[in-house]
Amino acid sequence: MKFDDPQLQEYYERVVSVMTSLPEDLRPICALMDAHHWFSLIEGESSPKTREAFQKLTSLELRRALKRWYKHGQGEMNPAAKEFHLFLERTIGEELPLR
Repeated sequence: MKFDDPQLQEYYERVVSVMTSLPEDLRPICALMDAHHWFSLIEGESSPKTREAFQKLTSLELRRALKRWYKHGQGEMNPAAKEFHLFLERTIGEELPLR
């Protein structure tokens, strides 16, 4: 996956490379969620890196993997994860069924 921002590219590649316990198609979802969270904390929700990570995460290209991510999930989600899940559903206009 290619990004406009070199820092985001580096961050994404680093996270994908360590997510070896996940199925290959879910690694980009994990890395994008992590990047979105990290850059929103460091630079804010409106930063270009945060927006680009979110755009990739919600792209049609990754929609099947995103749905699988939520079906694959283990255990209870914390309140922030639940809120983000609902935000994703509202943004893409589709249900992301849990397990």
